[in-house]
Amino acid sequence: VYALANQEEMGDILQSLYLMGDTLFAVINNSQKIIALNARTFAKIGVINTGGFPQSFCPTGDGFALVTDLFGGPVKVVNLSTFAVVSNFSCPGSTGDMLPIGDGIYMTNSSSEYLYKVSKASKTIVDSVLVGKGANGLALDKNGKVWISLGIVYDENFMPIENGKIKRLNVSSKAIEFNQTLVAGGARKLKINASNDVLYYLNNGVQKMEITSTSLPTIPFYSAAGASFNALGIDPVNQYILVGDAKNYTSEGTVTVLRQDGSVQSSYTAGVAPSDFAFIKQ
Repeated sequence: VYALANQEEMGDILQSLYLMGDTLFAVINNSQKIIALNARTFAKIGVINTGGFPQSFCPTGDGFALVTDLFGGPVKVVNLSTFAVVSNFSCPGSTGDMLPIGDGIYMTNSSSEYLYKVSKASKTIVDSVLVGKGANGLALDKNGKVWISLGIVYDENFMPIENGKIKRLNVSSKAIEFNQTLVAGGARKLKINASNDVLYYLNNGVQKMEITSTSLPTIPFYSAAGASFNALGIDPVNQYILVGDAKNYTSEGTVTVLRQDGSVQSSYTAGVAPSDFAFIKQ
């Protein structure tokens, strides 16, 4: 749709999407840029040349936005009026998902044992919380608690030494109130439904978990033999769950739409390695 609207290709590896009003921000990591486009016509509005390897985008609410970096580069601060990078700050490691809460934005760093709080006002790190290595996803539930997905922890030789986890953080007390280790693999692509009381994440299929649960699910909500699931999203209108299968990461992938009971509503072919979803009201 972008190529048809703009007579050009977007670039290499569209990593993630962020919808802000009628503007869709497409984070393209190998091309080291973010493209802002009209969310209905897909016409290009502007380009943010971030440098590094941008991973996630999050507005600060005052005309600026933060951009995390996949391979340890500085976190960028972008002026949304000019699309220019105006400052940056260091947070060594793979910075990823971000979640605005109150006066701050909480930011994962899968290479670090900490979850970081960035001040919306100063655009600098002002606090950190010990959560363990591998954090990659954040979700805020209806009780104001932050859920964290953690991937596999590897040693210096890239050998797995610890399975992933799901944790719940009390932001006020900085206490970890829920802390359970997965039977195998890691957790990623953490999402929460529109009523903020049911979590979904990828781990040997799609897992579904109510926030009141005292243990991790033992049976996948949805799985498919041989699948390489790489994307997860929840339609905010009808609550369908969408899962992207990258297959071999070189040929076309598929997207499967699931009903609330886990049955398949539909499935269709996507481009290579579907990685994220944005839900646009047309």
